[in-house]
Amino acid sequence: MSVDFVDGLVLACYASLWFEVFVWRVPSVASTYEIVRASDRSFARSALELASTILGVSAYCAPMYFALFGIPAWCVPFSVSPVAVWTIVGVLLAISGRVLTMFAIGRLRIAVRDGTVENRWPYGWSRNPALVGLYVFFAGACLVYPCVLTLVGLVVFVLHMHRRVLLEETVLDQLHGDSYRAYASRVRRYL
Repeated sequence: MSVDFVDGLVLACYASLWFEVFVWRVPSVASTYEIVRASDRSFARSALELASTILGVSAYCAPMYFALFGIPAWCVPFSVSPVAVWTIVGVLLAISGRVLTMFAIGRLRIAVRDGTVENRWPYGWSRNPALVGLYVFFAGACLVYPCVLTLVGLVVFVLHMHRRVLLEETVLDQLHGDSYRAYASRVRRYL
């Protein structure tokens, strides 16, 4: 296992993600815990939600594996030329994505603490800016580790998280009614 400077930057981005997941949690009504514990879900449906989460998280973690152990020989590469330029772009996207995510989470945590609706930047620009940041991070990781597995992982993760967003929007609509619907009509879901 040999970790170079670029791998170290990607791993630092993942470290900030793990900090977010385990320490500085996102206040979400569609977390895996909230979905699984919901009383109106059957065991089979809860197991499906959990399996979907495991698949989505596994896909998201593939670039972390590549940073630690390298891209396996069996993983089909895709070509990005010139490699150095795309690696730099990928690192910049990865770092920018994590910064956006952490900033958005900070804004949301303050709003939840104060009992207000967050509609300032970045929430006036996107209803899910933290998730947009995760997508930008993962797209950057795809450029740093250009192989088919990272692209497939990105697609799996985006589909999984989009489904989660739809679940969360349903709950937010039930909780906040007209005020949430007005916000949703004014601000795009992603970009």
